[in-house]
Parts: sequence; C-alpha cells; structure tokens
Amino acid sequence: MKTKIFFLPTATRPDDFPPLPQGFGRFWHTGVIHQGKVYECFGHGKHSVTDWNATKRRELKSSKAVFETVAIDERRLKSEITSGTSCGEYVARSIGMSQHAGPAKIHAPEEVYRWILKQAKGKPVTVNDKMQRRYRYLLTEPTGKNFDPEFKPQLTPKQMLELGVFGGKYMTDCRQEFPKDWFAKAKLCRERHDPKLNFFKINASQPLQVWRAKRWIHPDDPRGWFQWYCRYYMGRRHADDARQIKRWKAMRRHLGQIVKHCRAGDADCHRKQRQALLHWAYDSRRV
Repeated sequence: MKTKIFFLPTATRPDDFPPLPQGFGRFWHTGVIHQGKVYECFGHGKHSVTDWNATKRRELKSSKAVFETVAIDERRLKSEITSGTSCGEYVARSIGMSQHAGPAKIHAPEEVYRWILKQAKGKPVTVNDKMQRRYRYLLTEPTGKNFDPEFKPQLTPKQMLELGVFGGKYMTDCRQEFPKDWFAKAKLCRERHDPKLNFFKINASQPLQVWRAKRWIHPDDPRGWFQWYCRYYMGRRHADDARQIKRWKAMRRHLGQIVKHCRAGDADCHRKQRQALLHWAYDSRRV
C-alpha cells in the first residue's frame, strides 16, 4: 500500500529544541501520512496520531517539509507507534527498511530519506513461480557488488548450482527471475531431491517444513537462505539482510571443525558437513 512520508529540514527546527547529535543530517524529523491520519514518534514512548487537515498542511508547509511516496506495511505502521523508538526508526520499520524489534536500533531521518530515493531508482523484478505470485522487489545495487562488509561468500549462486546443491530440487521453477547462464550447467532435477546431484554425493538438507517450524523463513523469501542470497547477489537490499548475514556467519564454525579433524585436501572427510557448508556459499575444497 502506497503512502506519503514527510521529512522536516534541520534548518527549520525550533530554536528552543535540544541540539541534535553531530552529523544528524539535513532532516531532524519524519512522519507518515496515511489514510487521513498523521503518524509521528518522538522517542521515549512519546507519539501522536492526528488528523491530516488544513492546520497540519500549513504546519508542514511552513516547515518546508519534503514529501516522498513509498509502499508501507499498515500493520507495522499502527503497531510500532507505541514502541518508544525514534521517528526515523519508526518510519524505517513501517516501510520495511528495518525489521528490528524494540527501541534500541536507531535510523536517522536522513538515512530513511536516502533509502527511499534508492528504492525509487531500483530496477523492478516481479516474481511468478510455484511459491510466489506477483511478488515485486527492486534491484538497487549492481549485480555481485556492494555487499555488506561482513558478508564475504566464497561462491556465487551460479557456481553453487553448477557444483550441485540441495539435491538439484532447488530453483527448478525460477529461471525467469535469474540470469539464463546460471542454469546452463546447473545440476537440477524437477522430479525429486536427488543427493547424487550434490557435489559431495550426500544429503545435507533439512525439509522446508523444519525451517518454517523454527521460524527461519522470511515470507518474502519462502525458499530460505539461498533464495535470499540469490536476490541479494542480484542487487536487492532488504530489511532481512542483517539477520541472514548473521546466520551465514554462524556457519563458519563448521569450517573450523573440518580444519581440526580432516587432513588438507581430503574431500571425503566430513562430507555431510562439507555439503552443508556448500549450501551456505562456503567452499570447503579450500581447506
């Protein structure tokens, strides 16, 4: 659902307000105008929901407010306003920029504004496959570039598909979403999960229902981490990125176990663990 976000320039902040932190940016406040109401957070549990009327219009006009239109999560818009967080973080959660829970994380209005502009310039992708219909996202970064500094996968999605992952049963209906060359040499099987197609010839996958039961699945990526990674690699940036990168980092411990217990170059040692690492873009052939 589309709605309007307003940003108040720092230059128009009242003189009797407390000084802003250094480097706060060109905006000091932001809020949401949605279905005739104005939603604002002020931190420390202070918030307001007022009518979008002539008085509020004059107030924002006199403050030289900047307006942007963006999609919004109406449920979060209404539920997060009492969370006690800042105005920037409240809006970030409402528009899907942040999935953080609780008041600790802070996004300044300037960060939110830049994020919205970047989304507006992104290349749209619409997904219609067996698990998603009319799901739309934007590619806002170049393919394979501008990754989070803490996220350094050792294999690209194309390399993973060519080596053999998930018994060949992953991504068999996703050819329209990703580059054709990803699938030219991919080891896939439409009919069933076949461990023989895995690089280490062993099953190292848990059923999707297990991932769902453990609440590891974000609804925007119903196939799990590898789907998230493919879209991240292509240039999508999402509120779930930090969580997925944290999960990827947690797999490093398995590399340490292989180094500790296996001789260098012995690919038959801990094959299941090696295949599991391959599913997370780690290349255990290097150790």
